[in-house]
Amino acid sequence: MCLLGAAGLWQLRDQTHSRTFRVGFGNWPPGSKLGPDGKPHGSIIETISVAAQRRGIRLEWVYAPEGPRDPNNRHNLDIWPLVGDFPETRKLYYLSDPYMKITFWAITRDGVPFDGNFAGKKVAARAGVVIDGVIERLAPGGQIIRPPDQTAAMQAMCKGEVDVALVGDGMGDSVLNLKREACSDMRVRLHHLEEAAGYYGVGARRDDRAAQQVADVFHEEIGRMVTDGTFASIVLNWNTLASGQSVALFALQDLKRQTWLLKWCLGILICTVLILVWEERRLFASKRAAEEASRAKSAFLANMSHEIRTPMNGVLGMAELMLRTPLTAEQREYAETIDVSGRRLLDLINDILDLAKVESGKLQVQATPFRVAEVCQEVVRLFRPKALHKGISLDVEMPARLPVLVGDELRIRQIVANLVGNAVKFTDRGSVTVRVEVFPRAKDLVDLSIQVRDTGSGIPASKLPQLFQSFIQLDSSPSRRHDGTGLGLVISRKLAALMGGTIEVNSRPGEGSQFTLALPLRPADNTMEQHNDVRPAEQLSSSMARVLVVEDNAINQRLVQRMLERLGCEVDVAGDGHEALRKAQSFTFDLILMDWRLPGMDGLETTRLLRRNLIEEHQVPIIALTANAMHGDREQCLQAGMSDYLAKPIQMAGLAAVLERWVPDRDRKV
Repeated sequence: MCLLGAAGLWQLRDQTHSRTFRVGFGNWPPGSKLGPDGKPHGSIIETISVAAQRRGIRLEWVYAPEGPRDPNNRHNLDIWPLVGDFPETRKLYYLSDPYMKITFWAITRDGVPFDGNFAGKKVAARAGVVIDGVIERLAPGGQIIRPPDQTAAMQAMCKGEVDVALVGDGMGDSVLNLKREACSDMRVRLHHLEEAAGYYGVGARRDDRAAQQVADVFHEEIGRMVTDGTFASIVLNWNTLASGQSVALFALQDLKRQTWLLKWCLGILICTVLILVWEERRLFASKRAAEEASRAKSAFLANMSHEIRTPMNGVLGMAELMLRTPLTAEQREYAETIDVSGRRLLDLINDILDLAKVESGKLQVQATPFRVAEVCQEVVRLFRPKALHKGISLDVEMPARLPVLVGDELRIRQIVANLVGNAVKFTDRGSVTVRVEVFPRAKDLVDLSIQVRDTGSGIPASKLPQLFQSFIQLDSSPSRRHDGTGLGLVISRKLAALMGGTIEVNSRPGEGSQFTLALPLRPADNTMEQHNDVRPAEQLSSSMARVLVVEDNAINQRLVQRMLERLGCEVDVAGDGHEALRKAQSFTFDLILMDWRLPGMDGLETTRLLRRNLIEEHQVPIIALTANAMHGDREQCLQAGMSDYLAKPIQMAGLAAVLERWVPDRDRKV
């Protein structure tokens, strides 16, 4: 490829100054003729000489009256100044673009009939390179008489020696001059032979690349001479009239070049548009495929969440109920092992689902008023038994009064629980402290700062960057002491970023660690909260509330029924939506727990029908009780008319909180 490229560049190099070029001419006045001094003369000779002088090209003029068709001239001469652009000529010579157009006329005496048919007629046409190239086309079937020039041809026609005079009107003598000189007193008729018009350029040997370059340079320079008037001056100085066809010819060539360029630009534009359309369609198809994949992924995650949480609800719920019954020490150990293992498995499932939702952009934060003191106290109360078991203290430090803030309470609780859980897990002695502070900020915002400090072993500075990488644990050896997936901090930082906040860490080996959650939040109408210890969950339940549980899974039916009965409720069970409709219309309930996925008619449709059929005075709170825990599930439940949302697996504390929220203290039902 390199050799081919080098050869191509070698051929394209400028060779117009490589030697002296031999230029042929004949005795064809007024364009060219041999003068008495033995030198070439004529308008064409001067035109080519001036072009060569302007471009610094060396020429040697060679008299060759036989013309360019002679075989010897084709091989011995490099350039011909004027050669007609005809198929037979192109076989012999390389031709530049034309710089002259010659129009031919058939001239007869006035009154002599002529219909364009030359057959049987005497035709006077001067000898020369121009006529020789086209005479066969111009007068087919005519008897050709060869006078020395076009004036003689006109005189022969006017004297009646021939029927038709065939003349050309171009750079040389014009028809006007011919009429004046040959037969000024006679009326004649001109017959335009436009179909026989010829275009003429500079000819060069086909096997000589340098001569071909010279021919193109001459054409280019003659175009400049036409523009600046030099060409017209040469023609006039030879006592002839320029018809202006060369000016029009170069203008036409320039227009053709511009049209060609415009077509190329238009073609490129069309190709670009087609490529853009194709790319847009490809991107649209890719986007649609990605959306389909995203929907399939979301559907898969939702289905996996439901399918996993449903049996986990039975495992954890029954383990919790079992632990509330009288057990032997061995039985309690087994039940606690089931409960701990099940919750660890549930944490793993939640982490994987949360990470998938965050990375797919499906997770969105909610903005509702919440009490930050209650969030932190609930988290501390959750992990305090584990901390006491390890012999470490777990405390909360916060101001006596804190503003009620607007933010995503669920996600903030999730972050704080992860930070506190890690601190308790990696601290073997000393303490874990949760410190809450709120700082004013511009534009009606405050900065919520939740610091979790521990006195654990600390983290080396070299390993700090690994803390927030997915599936990375600082101790990945087979002998590591602590279990985990390495997802908690990753999810927490991503959740903080979604809320416009950050999680920073400071740690020193042997001195402990401090994780700081910073969130910009908006106060809720300057409302202040007075934080107090919250009562245990089971003390918040209502007495003898009548509850309808709509659940198709037999295990979950028994589980929820037993939990509600322990919370002091009277429970009825429906296995599908139709049965739920019948019972809700026949009995009065204080609360309905509605599963989402039901056979025949799902929980959302059942809820819509209940809201439509029940009168306003008997509109009972309907709580979604479902294993669907993906983004958007809660919104769908609320849009269907449900009052709240409780995700499986269900815990006694969560169920008690729902009862407290929707069934306030009331008289016993009878």
